[in-house]
Amino acid sequence: MADKPLWRKAFDSVDGVLAPRLEGFVQTSVFADAVSVGVKLEAGVRHRLERQTRRLWHAANLPAGSDVTRLREQVAALDRQLRQLTTAVESARKEHTDADTAKPSDAARHGRPRAQGGRAQRAARS
Repeated sequence: MADKPLWRKAFDSVDGVLAPRLEGFVQTSVFADAVSVGVKLEAGVRHRLERQTRRLWHAANLPAGSDVTRLREQVAALDRQLRQLTTAVESARKEHTDADTAKPSDAARHGRPRAQGGRAQRAARS
């Protein structure tokens, strides 16, 4: 295999010197504090920017990202409710179908005694 390219030799030499020092630095409390401050600053800037753009969108009578987010949450909630209702309806329909196949007759369902015999016997009793 050929020698390493010049750029790779330069990178490896710089990496060999800096890597141990940087690894030591990222494990200090100073680095953790700096990252914490940076995250807080970034969140504050993002919040202010979102507030300003929301005002601009509303001034143009257009929905802002927060409006779209709220609508998406409402649609998701409606979707969950629809799935629950669909499941309940399917369960009720299945129970109704199972109950219909288990019942002996219409007369028994309505609390009337079942007629004995066929049509000719009932006519003879009348």
